[in-house]
Amino acid sequence: MKYILGFGILFKKYKGKTNLRIFSDDRLIDEIVVDRDIKTKAQNNSWRQLFDLDLPEFWGDHTYHDPSKLFVYEIDDSILGDRIKFQLHDENSNYTNGFLTKSNLMQFKSTFLIPKDLMDKKILTRIYHMDRKRNESFYKYTDKVMKDPDDAKFEQVETTFMPWPETGKVVITEADGTLIGQAHCWYGGKTEVYIPLIKKFGIHMLYAGRDLTKEPKKMFFECRFLRYIHSFNLLNTIA
Repeated sequence: MKYILGFGILFKKYKGKTNLRIFSDDRLIDEIVVDRDIKTKAQNNSWRQLFDLDLPEFWGDHTYHDPSKLFVYEIDDSILGDRIKFQLHDENSNYTNGFLTKSNLMQFKSTFLIPKDLMDKKILTRIYHMDRKRNESFYKYTDKVMKDPDDAKFEQVETTFMPWPETGKVVITEADGTLIGQAHCWYGGKTEVYIPLIKKFGIHMLYAGRDLTKEPKKMFFECRFLRYIHSFNLLNTIA
């Protein structure tokens, strides 16, 4: 089975270039060189019309800030094993006498993995509507939070679910071996982060929480993925 792997990063340049290697376990998928800023771009709700998503009126004026660049690969399921791994290698900094105040910085904003056969407008729309019925209470709560973003209970609700096919989290191993799940963090120098893989319903899925918790998680469809499809025209560029 063929899969589509994609990720969006943000990059703050200090000087020189940064090398980023992408692996499935220890198998190299690609090595890219980043030598200029990668920022976010604003996006409105026009993407929802493409997938006929039914939403309350207060969603209409919401603006999203997504990565301005996306890296996308077609890979075979035979290379998918335990994890997708990112290795950052950068020696451009002002490190002197044990102090570092400036360096190139990278943030792993979003990563997704989905079977290529599911990259179809009708299929994705059907999955969204099925998921909305299946997780009705969750969607009602996210609607509530969109209306009132200051609701502190949202994070507690969100962490009881496993997003698919996209995640905004990565896992990093601390010096003492402790595993930490992180989102919206900046990395520089020589750093390795990863996203664990699981197999559910017969397909490989990204799940950052696999190595962090033993609690069972209920899956929900992360419709942020649909924004990327619309913004980067993925349905037409992935043949």
